[in-house]
Amino acid sequence: FFYTPTPPTPILSGLVGSEMCIRDSGIIKPTEGSIAIDSVPLQNYTRRELAKRVGILFQDETNSLPATVLESVLLGRHPYPKPFFRDCPEDLRSVEDLLKELSLEKIKNRKIGSLSGGEMQRVAIAMLLAQEPDIFLLDEPNNNLDVGYQINVLEALKHKINKKRGSILMATHDINFAARFCEYFILFLSKDEILIGNKQEILSTQNLSKAYDCQISSISAEDKTFFYPT
Repeated sequence: FFYTPTPPTPILSGLVGSEMCIRDSGIIKPTEGSIAIDSVPLQNYTRRELAKRVGILFQDETNSLPATVLESVLLGRHPYPKPFFRDCPEDLRSVEDLLKELSLEKIKNRKIGSLSGGEMQRVAIAMLLAQEPDIFLLDEPNNNLDVGYQINVLEALKHKINKKRGSILMATHDINFAARFCEYFILFLSKDEILIGNKQEILSTQNLSKAYDCQISSISAEDKTFFYPT
């Protein structure tokens, strides 16, 4: 897997099956081949350098943090050195803006352990946005989120990669969520068979029925296609 951080257009890709996100982040070493960013193998990056290039959203990663919402989101700035171990004013302003964008400003002083699942998910995504990596790896980003917040967080992520000309690789089992936001797809049909291509090539009822091992039908309205099991 090779990545160049300045593609001609920002890329948002979706895949079914989340282990690849973890493997591509460097946390699990690939059994074959290699992973490089700018022709540099992942193992040659320091942890700080890699954190500037790749950010990953795990499932349920923030629920054990003994910190407030504001303090937790500020942790996203950890790859960038601070003078005298203090948070700089620019970081604080940036994080405050993120809290407003993700509707977290009213709970910024609450402890992480007191939050609902949806609130914790938005905090985790805010931490990732504060990190500002070139590549976002997202494992089920719409977990625990109401529909309105699902749209809100993905629009925030799209805005970030449009600004940085970066990329998102998102693992999800929600076909319609992926279809709304992703441009390219990796669809796992079985352990040894995958399909890779753009939305029009991959998202067919035939392919999806095979991937999910049930009959998938579709309906179109207002230039959008919705998939559902039958």
